[in-house]
Amino acid sequence: MNAEQLLKIYRFECIDFFEFRVVKFLVYNFIVIFSISTLFQTALFIYKFELNYLIRFGPSYVIIIYLLTILIYIPILVEILNEVTTDLGSRRLECDNDIVNTQIEKELTQGIVYMVISLICGIVTGSTYAIASDEENQLVYIFPLCEEYFPTWTFIVEWGFRCSIIFIYCLAITSPSHYIIYGLLLIRLEEHRLLHSLRNVNQNYEKQEQLDLASQNIIKERLISCLKRHIHFSRSIRKILKKSENLVLPLQIESVLYFMSIVVNSLMVDGTLSKLSYWRLISLTVTAVVALSGLSFYGQKIEDLSENIFNCLINIKWYHWNDTNKKLYLMFLQNSLKPFKIKFTENISVNYKMGIEIIKSFFSFISVVRQLQKKRD
Repeated sequence: MNAEQLLKIYRFECIDFFEFRVVKFLVYNFIVIFSISTLFQTALFIYKFELNYLIRFGPSYVIIIYLLTILIYIPILVEILNEVTTDLGSRRLECDNDIVNTQIEKELTQGIVYMVISLICGIVTGSTYAIASDEENQLVYIFPLCEEYFPTWTFIVEWGFRCSIIFIYCLAITSPSHYIIYGLLLIRLEEHRLLHSLRNVNQNYEKQEQLDLASQNIIKERLISCLKRHIHFSRSIRKILKKSENLVLPLQIESVLYFMSIVVNSLMVDGTLSKLSYWRLISLTVTAVVALSGLSFYGQKIEDLSENIFNCLINIKWYHWNDTNKKLYLMFLQNSLKPFKIKFTENISVNYKMGIEIIKSFFSFISVVRQLQKKRD
């Protein structure tokens, strides 16, 4: 398959899939159901105002809020991705170099393989949470809530929850990383073409010490084309990040609370992990690591490629250019002094460092929980 066909597969999973009426119906229904249950449980927390009750159902309350947040964000993220596709994905993917085309196709294929692996992990994780267990009635507030206030609906709610949890977990765990990686792939493909154009800006004129006006004009057109492309995707990404920055901080906080709540929820009944809870934690951790690894990998690749573009610029033989071309070159060099990074805030960048820091924090939390468990034993 060529690059256009490969990109369509990724677009279908990230954008077109959520344009189906059935999917929209399910997403909006889950939003309504989770919103009502969350508001109802919030009222109960305030009404009962008991510490034991809060400790018992607090973790599942945080989990439901996290899932609700992801479901609310999905339409917003799809809209942002549509803008990315309009700004960056409307260009022709192929260029006039077979090696670059092969690199583009290879990276798109790797992205699709990652997407499939991530989806499989999400399905497995959702399946473990779809299996009924005795402790869930004690910890997941939706079930005792229905038994106490809506007993006739308990059976329908329980089976509806278990049948839909696979779909919900796939969305909650895999979708955010897929959306970001899809946008990063579009940026990276654009950078590949830009890097190829820069390497050939002096094509056919490398060995000439003096260039006539026609040759200088050809180089000028090439420089302007490269500069416009660089400015275009830089502005596009800044615009997208500006729209996304309000989503990042609450999502980051809720993600940390979510994983903490999962661990606490699993240890809540008797202080030990049941066999099912153990497999749930394992599958959830693997899925989260896969999602985080993909984000870090593609974010770091963009940083590396940005450095390659800058290195290519400083190695261009510009000495025989006229003053107009030299000014364009200096303008381009100035715009490229700072390597391109996917930064949501001053302290949050999508790269290897981000992945390592999050993994360290997660395992530090696991270590603290285990120590507390040993002291209690």
